[in-house]
Amino acid sequence: MADDNKPLKYARYAIGEIVLVVIGILIALQINNWNEGKKNEEKLNNIFIEIQEDLSKDILRLDEILIWYKEKDSIIYLVVNDRLTIEDYSKNKHLSYLTYNNEPFDIHANGFNKLMNNIDYIKPSHKAVVDKLKNLYIEKKNNIEKFNEVLENEVLKNIRELGENKKWAYKTRQGLTAEMKEYYVNDPFYKNSVGFFETLLFNFKYLEYKSDASVIYADLSKITGRKMELPDHILNSIHDTDTLKKYVGIYKQLNSEPPYYGNVTTDKYNIYIDEEQTFNVFQIARDTFGIDQAPNAYIIFKRDHNKKIMGYKFVSHDELILEFEKIE
Repeated sequence: MADDNKPLKYARYAIGEIVLVVIGILIALQINNWNEGKKNEEKLNNIFIEIQEDLSKDILRLDEILIWYKEKDSIIYLVVNDRLTIEDYSKNKHLSYLTYNNEPFDIHANGFNKLMNNIDYIKPSHKAVVDKLKNLYIEKKNNIEKFNEVLENEVLKNIRELGENKKWAYKTRQGLTAEMKEYYVNDPFYKNSVGFFETLLFNFKYLEYKSDASVIYADLSKITGRKMELPDHILNSIHDTDTLKKYVGIYKQLNSEPPYYGNVTTDKYNIYIDEEQTFNVFQIARDTFGIDQAPNAYIIFKRDHNKKIMGYKFVSHDELILEFEKIE
């Protein structure tokens, strides 16, 4: 009778062994998957850090370019409004270089390219920031590259036309003669070319790119967990809902009869200013916001000694256009 049960015992034993082996394999696979997951997570984290470093480089470069273009824009404004004189060109020959040079912006995209090559490791929680990165590095990058190309072609055209039409073109760097100064001050065709150059600059997207890059940098800091304050050139107040709320309110225009009012509202990341129409603005410096519809105009908020928002100024080409005070 005992012998009759031996096959059953052996079968149970064998099955038990098999179950233990299977369990061991499953545990090993689970550990391996966990290790692979940790490696992939660490790899992705390093890619996000590299993207932050790329964004930081781009923002610093944009600061340099924007200062350069701001100075150029100011000169263009003087030219098209007939405010430069022979004496101005006598004092500064560099005024004559206005439409003959440009500063291209080359975007660092190595980190983003690595991210696209590892897209399978992206977590659902990363989707929002990855969508922003795609918009920045695909759509906006493409727009900026097109702008760079158009502006470079316009500069080359201006240089070529000057050389073909003015015998003295090659001598401009040696100093400006009376004939050259007369040309830059009074020639209508030169002013037309400056006006067209102004139109090109009016459409540039550098400010918008910088604002979006700053937001994404702050987003990535939350993902990577880098326990450090954001650099000064990364503006994190646009990411702070409580900070944005301090701008909200009703503002009264100064020196206006009858009184005119502006209303400032916000959502999670943006400020909207409702005067005659709603302006969508984006931050370009602390308390300073660019306007989508008018790249040469800015909204600059004013604070008192306690850093409380007291009002704002609407500035165009560095000239005060309108001024508002906040109503409690």
